Amino acid sequence: MTESMLKSLMKLFALLASINIETAGVFSRSFVESYLKEQFSVRLIERSLEEFDNNLADLTTAGERSGRKRVSLLSVKILLICDEINQELHLSSKYLILFSIIQFAKYFEDSSDTDDEFKQTISDSVSAIADSLLINELDYRNCSTFISDKFYKVPSRSSLLVVSDYASFDFSDIKHLQVENLEGQLFFLRIHQAELYIFYYSGIEALELGGRTIFPNHVYVLPKGASLRAEHINPIYYSVVVSAFRSESEYEDITLTANEIEFIYPDSDNGVHEMNIEIHSGELVGIMGSSGTGKSTLMKVLNGSIVPHKGEVCLNGTSLVSKDQALEGMIGFVPQDDLLIEELTVFENLYYNAKLCLGDLEEKEIVRRIGKILNNLDLFYIKDLKVGKPDPISERGDLYIYPNPAHQLIYVNLGYRTENMGKIELFDIHGKVVLEEKIPPGYQVIQLDIDHLLKGFYLLRWSESSQVKGVSKVVINK
Repeated sequence: MTESMLKSLMKLFALLASINIETAGVFSRSFVESYLKEQFSVRLIERSLEEFDNNLADLTTAGERSGRKRVSLLSVKILLICDEINQELHLSSKYLILFSIIQFAKYFEDSSDTDDEFKQTISDSVSAIADSLLINELDYRNCSTFISDKFYKVPSRSSLLVVSDYASFDFSDIKHLQVENLEGQLFFLRIHQAELYIFYYSGIEALELGGRTIFPNHVYVLPKGASLRAEHINPIYYSVVVSAFRSESEYEDITLTANEIEFIYPDSDNGVHEMNIEIHSGELVGIMGSSGTGKSTLMKVLNGSIVPHKGEVCLNGTSLVSKDQALEGMIGFVPQDDLLIEELTVFENLYYNAKLCLGDLEEKEIVRRIGKILNNLDLFYIKDLKVGKPDPISERGDLYIYPNPAHQLIYVNLGYRTENMGKIELFDIHGKVVLEEKIPPGYQVIQLDIDHLLKGFYLLRWSESSQVKGVSKVVINK
């Protein structure tokens, strides 16, 4: 969770707590503190709690109002905060905020003896937040029930998956995946709008997600490419969970077969020697080999751009050579060479490709689909950047980075003492500025606080007098 997400979350937590300061004040701060301790370092916890306290103090006057005026003011503030979130964050980040808000509301119900009117106001407020964040109504109801009630009460039961050691399962309308030797059960919910998967674990197994311990009955997001691991079970990969959801009729089963195919280049033994391949939907297959052994040639034979000298390649039993219209759009191929136009932005590249390939769609639908793809690939932040090489950097030099993990700091040695006003910027992998520090003249070594940043890769850029003087990659391991 980024710092901007955390700030927005503190505002919404305070907003809900302000509905009834006398009842919710102590409980809300207790929840916020325990919530932060599960995920963040001490200094970030202190800063976030201070923000929560300040936000709650500012909202106290709203709590003193009564009746329609208080509810009306609450609604306006929800809209204002959510409007800021909608402008800054993409869909998956908004869902992360929503999950936390639902847990916050559930905490009140479990920990306090409040009247029905107060509980209804909290419920209505959470619903209003979801609506203001443009969350799909069914996905919201699924999330709310999954987090705060029994899993089998989720309105859309086809969005559920239970992972257990059992060979069979009692609920015929809920998907099931068997994992041998798993103690207890894992419950997954698929969120269709954002293509996210959340889960909680009920059992005594020492489960880990990315090296982080999974606590029973706590809700987590399963990141793309991640895996759940324990000592006595095979890893549960993200792709396995996705395949378990998609194994039903909503996706047509596709089988790619290569029967005794062979392709040899003239006057050479190089190429693809006789082989058989069978690949099914949901499988991820890697082709390995040293340079020149025919990997690229095999890929071209399998996608139909090269006709084999012997044998045939079939998709669902239909030969690729037949040029059957039913095969159109079923094979995508990403070559090694870039097919992007460097003079165009990320959005423009997708737009003009869509106009060529999907010309029968209306303009509004093309733009909608591009927006969905950019969100799904976490590229929305850089949609207006050109995909080509960045502008030339004048007098660019090396920056020397010295980490201090114990105190969540990094030191940047600029290599010389600054003569003019400058600034240091840290960019995440989406091209978004996550940290900015203005540097006055006379400095050479700069201390940066990275306490609020997540583990990952970043780009650090040093500019002086509006000219970029140096760049460096920064790896943060927490």
